[in-house]
Amino acid sequence: MELDPFQVYLQDLAGKLGADDLDSLVTVAGGLTPAISKRDREMIAESGNALTLFNKLEELRHLSRSKCDVLIQLFHNASRHDLAKEVKARYELGFDKEVPDDDVAQKMDERRDRKSVV
Repeated sequence: MELDPFQVYLQDLAGKLGADDLDSLVTVAGGLTPAISKRDREMIAESGNALTLFNKLEELRHLSRSKCDVLIQLFHNASRHDLAKEVKARYELGFDKEVPDDDVAQKMDERRDRKSVV
């Protein structure tokens, strides 16, 4: 059975987040509409795993292969601008296939270079 590249990416992304990052993300996720219930936010925080948050975002249709703007905004609001930029670059490369880290880094560099020219 082949693993879904989108789910693999979310697992990798979850691995980049520490407990403080997860606490910040859970806090800012409280302002989403439709909202993540307080009970669910507490459960996510207790799990200590960002993948639980990502799954809840998918369940509430805040996150999908073709929709990652809420996740990008959560990272910005939680002061993880590096991950917001990474998710945006990865989204532009497509979540439907595996993408090497070097390609994501190159895309991030291209976006940064484009902004510095403007």
